[in-house]
Amino acid sequence: MLVVNKLPFRTHYGCAGECPVRPEMYLRAISACMVVLLLPVAAAQEQSLVTQPEEQEHPRSLPSLQYPHHGLQLYSVSAAGSWFSGGGSGVSGFGGFGSTFAGANSAFMGNASMGWSRSGRRSLFGVTYSPSYVSYPQRPELGVVSHSFALSASTSLSSRWSLGMNVTAQYSTADQLLFSPGLYRTAVTIPATFDELANAVLSNASAQNQLAGLLTGSPVADVPGRELLFGTKMFVAASNVSLAYTATPRTTLTFSGNINRFQPVSNDSNGLRSAALLGTVTNASGSVSVTHSLTPRTQIGVNTSLSNQISGAQSFYSTTTSAFAGRKMGVHWFAQLQGGAGWIRSRQTTYNLPSSAQYQAGGSLGYKTYAHTFLFTAARSLADQYGLGAGATVSTSGAWHYSHPRHPWGLTATVAHQSFLQRTAGDLSTLQFSSGFTRRLPSHLFLSTDYVYVFSSGGDSVTARQPDQHAVRASVTWSPSSGVR
Repeated sequence: MLVVNKLPFRTHYGCAGECPVRPEMYLRAISACMVVLLLPVAAAQEQSLVTQPEEQEHPRSLPSLQYPHHGLQLYSVSAAGSWFSGGGSGVSGFGGFGSTFAGANSAFMGNASMGWSRSGRRSLFGVTYSPSYVSYPQRPELGVVSHSFALSASTSLSSRWSLGMNVTAQYSTADQLLFSPGLYRTAVTIPATFDELANAVLSNASAQNQLAGLLTGSPVADVPGRELLFGTKMFVAASNVSLAYTATPRTTLTFSGNINRFQPVSNDSNGLRSAALLGTVTNASGSVSVTHSLTPRTQIGVNTSLSNQISGAQSFYSTTTSAFAGRKMGVHWFAQLQGGAGWIRSRQTTYNLPSSAQYQAGGSLGYKTYAHTFLFTAARSLADQYGLGAGATVSTSGAWHYSHPRHPWGLTATVAHQSFLQRTAGDLSTLQFSSGFTRRLPSHLFLSTDYVYVFSSGGDSVTARQPDQHAVRASVTWSPSSGVR
């Protein structure tokens, strides 16, 4: 089953006190960046398609598994019905932080996903677009049209140089975010081999950043309780560009750059107000990493990054340096550990951010068999990427998936916990648990059910008033392309 994210089309975005900005400005800016960045990719791709035989395809990787078929494709069409606890407080009864979707505790959604892809021996290019419509039976006038866009491109410029990029953008309501699959659930459900999944995690100091770049269309704001941070509606855009140089068959030097934007959305014309804990946040970062293979199963490396965050509440630079080591243990297990230090330099802030050196550490553990896939990660990182004013963020995530070719059904369970520490307003924690059941039916149909539980706690008075949240969804998906997940 394919689960998609959402992108706005004709909605004004709230700017935390600033003048509203039309979405067309973002679309034009993203399009201009795509044209500039993709010219060398497209040229190299065209050359490879002309000079290389069609049957010699791009080596299998997690990005190529996202696009199993060439050309224009209709990936899926789905319909879903949802129920939410706490009706009358927020969007579909969820995220009651001053929003005015009162009286709606159920929703119906229709969605379609389509795209175009092409791969050759040295290159890969894919685009996915997904529109959807959400209707609330108790408040039919509040129906929402949302959109999602994802682009992935990679090419081998020469025998030593390779270039890759990802662009994602989404516009979502709180209830759609609630059922978003998350980064690690997406990772465990992709039909990758043990080596493909292990290499994606072990080839970089940050397992989450590496997977986010590889899994095209994964949610950019992958945090439990996203509706608490972003309110009833949100717009998120992200881009990543990486350039890798293979110095020797065992040593790789990688340069990468990232830009992320998080923006709560307010649409007063429909009588809606999104009261979130944060405003518009923009993050930009660049990093350099060196990875060396001690053996075919053991990798070590060093990563250095510089990032800049700008929001209405604060503006600061952060610098981090870390070392990492990963190993494939046997034919089913792999693990990675990392550790280092970082510094924060504030330029403008309403929070008391630590100025001394802060440690960061983390680790990942994966398990893969013929039918089972398990992935767990824990990390302590510097500050926070959402502008909440935290000095450090502690994140833990786990995902398990069972699917056997001889069985028409599959099971999935995920848990994610995130704590924002050293905040002026007090520490904030969010926890989200989800489970799902999927059954394959005849005629390319899939039936699935999902359950989600969310809990938030912290020093903020708004979070102290929030009860536990429960949500259930049932959906039917038709996928004419049998290889698409």
